[in-house]
Amino acid sequence: MGPTGAGLRIGPARTPEVIKDIMLVTTVAFLAQWVLGYTFPSRGGALPAVLHYGGLHPERFWSGMIWQPVTTLLLHGEVWHLVGNLFFLWMFGCPVAEKLGKQRFLALYVGGGIAGGLLNLLISLLVQMVGVGTWLFPWQTSTIGASGAVFAVVTYYCLSWPDRPINLLFVPLAFSARWLIPLELLLEFSGGAGNVSHAAHLCGIFMGWFWFRRGPLLSRLGSTLAGWQRRSRRRSGLRIVDGDDDGPLFH
Repeated sequence: MGPTGAGLRIGPARTPEVIKDIMLVTTVAFLAQWVLGYTFPSRGGALPAVLHYGGLHPERFWSGMIWQPVTTLLLHGEVWHLVGNLFFLWMFGCPVAEKLGKQRFLALYVGGGIAGGLLNLLISLLVQMVGVGTWLFPWQTSTIGASGAVFAVVTYYCLSWPDRPINLLFVPLAFSARWLIPLELLLEFSGGAGNVSHAAHLCGIFMGWFWFRRGPLLSRLGSTLAGWQRRSRRRSGLRIVDGDDDGPLFH
């Protein structure tokens, strides 16, 4: 949100097509979920079938429902859950999509959301194996929503433009983007467990950080591997000659 020549502007000046596509697909999936939300008898009582099969549920995932990290990104609990995620995606995803381009942004959003879900499932499994019960990583609770993917995008935004000012819509408070994630976590965890998947948010934040660091890490890894290769060639005594050299190759 920021001032313009015509007055106060809320949100990005332009919405990339990839953001529009994600918002459309997610909204259509929510409507389909609402239409098809018949009940399915489960251990905990009547549970909508789409949530039973599509929600992220550690026990069911490790029992064979391996598609859940994908399908959970398309499911939402109610209208405001959907609206909140799409609003944050639009506000923070537009500049990130402009920076990364369509393919790389999809890798961040979809890949970050799926990887965050897998990380959530892995931690839940380890906690279950150790036998330490925790509300943060429940074993028999379904979680739904694209919050993990959205948090990955928001984190990428904050790391890309840490000094960019953020003005809250209904509160006269402005701060730099670097403080958005700590503030969000402070507000979120101050309310206790509730019905919010804090684990999904934390895993999404980690994946956003990883995606941001991935470029420098891969460049550093490539330089390291190239250095090892050069040193290996020198140690092996390999001699490389031009094609015009009629002499033999020694190694």
